[in-house]
Amino acid sequence: MSRAVLPRFFRQDKTTEGISVQLRWDPKGPLDLPGFEEVLLAIHIGPAANLTCRRGGRYYSGTAVHGDIDVVPARTSMRWEAHDQNDRTLIVGLPQRLLHKVAQESELDPKRMEILNRFQIRDRELELLGWALQREAESGYPSGRIYLDGLTAAMASRLVARHSSLARKFSPNGNAGLTGYRLKQVLAFIEEQLTEDLSLERIAAGQKVSAVAFDVGYSSVSAFVAMMHRQLGAAPREFLNEHSQEYLSIST
Repeated sequence: MSRAVLPRFFRQDKTTEGISVQLRWDPKGPLDLPGFEEVLLAIHIGPAANLTCRRGGRYYSGTAVHGDIDVVPARTSMRWEAHDQNDRTLIVGLPQRLLHKVAQESELDPKRMEILNRFQIRDRELELLGWALQREAESGYPSGRIYLDGLTAAMASRLVARHSSLARKFSPNGNAGLTGYRLKQVLAFIEEQLTEDLSLERIAAGQKVSAVAFDVGYSSVSAFVAMMHRQLGAAPREFLNEHSQEYLSIST
């Protein structure tokens, strides 16, 4: 008699503020989960996965691709079923008090707020924040508490602003944490960090700096090199000369 295959947890952490972070893989088959006190934000990682889900009195079915996002309101029980072995997910649990704080700081009534049930949506801002959080978790949170708090505050702001019943009343020029200009600053920093890592891997693999610069959206090589110098403290080739073994092992 074969043993049941269990979910695999790559990271499972919880902060003192009650924010939970999971990197997990679930095997083919059904998975019943109770309603949680937190709002769940689930971002699919890796190859496409064929998934179905019953939650909130509705049935969902679809193929999750890298970056697809589910938003699950608090206290929503659910039954998932994976129809292949590709269900790998970053799951962030956001306490309701954090979301209520975002609403209050926008001068809105949190008692009237309802987080919307979303299945396999696309949201570029949430996706970027998720990838930054994934990298932090996999590295053991090297950037510290302030950076982690900034990421999760930005996630909470985005959920209230775009995926709640208050979305139409939410002012992007209000005072809610990392919204508007400040949210753009956070996202710009994250995108630069992601660009930095991906670009170094390609350059270490032998690609020309100019080709990489144009591929990641820079109109001039000098602007790309300046960005990399800001992040690394050196031009790309100089940095790689000092850290060649680390990046060559990544690129092979």
